[in-house]
Amino acid sequence: MVCRHCGAGNPDGAKFCHKCGSPLMDTKEPPKTEEPPKAEEPPKAEEPPKAEGTLSHQGGLESVTVHTDPVCPFCGSENCQPVMRNITKIKNSGYSATSGCCGLCLMGPFGLLCGLCGTGSKVDIKNETVWVCQKCGKQHISQVDALEKAKVSALSGMMSILLVALLLSAGFHSGSVSWLFLLAWAFSPLVGWALVESDLDEELGYSFGEILPPDTSIVKYVVIAEVVTVAVLLFGGSILLNFLAEL
Repeated sequence: MVCRHCGAGNPDGAKFCHKCGSPLMDTKEPPKTEEPPKAEEPPKAEEPPKAEGTLSHQGGLESVTVHTDPVCPFCGSENCQPVMRNITKIKNSGYSATSGCCGLCLMGPFGLLCGLCGTGSKVDIKNETVWVCQKCGKQHISQVDALEKAKVSALSGMMSILLVALLLSAGFHSGSVSWLFLLAWAFSPLVGWALVESDLDEELGYSFGEILPPDTSIVKYVVIAEVVTVAVLLFGGSILLNFLAEL
């Protein structure tokens, strides 16, 4: 190792020059120190699930809103109180010209008595549970009563549709009703359910389809109702006329 001050040679590893005493500097590069490995970033905590009755947008996807009876569908307040509501309907029915005309076509003059069917007064009393919002004052029907109301409305409406379909079919086979009436009435189950669903949506404050069980398909029931109605329109009148002819 050569001294930079006086140029004298010195043995390797010497710290001072043996001639001038100046400190010797090691010309070798110090060994490189390895960088410590970077610590792994901790995993991000998952966001807590949204509470029921809220609507959020995450990543461009819209979460499903879950409606419950205590939450107001109009203002979102959770301060709703159940109230029992009594509904009384009084229906006064007189002579039905439609039923009388249909009876006249099927059974002759004696069929005019069909117009007297259902005459008189009818009182219908039922109870429903409605939820009244203490914030906005609006009310909405409970989900249980909405489902029950849908069943009753669908069954009673379907019975009326099939009865009219039978009379129209009989009139068509007897030559007194045009086929255009049959074609128009074939879509009556679809129109009838649309009216029922519209009324239920208004009473609930949101879509009736949201409270249906997962295994329930409204489309399937409407298709079945359409098939049954078309079958009655095509074949019900001839069967009824043959039955009356044998009496």
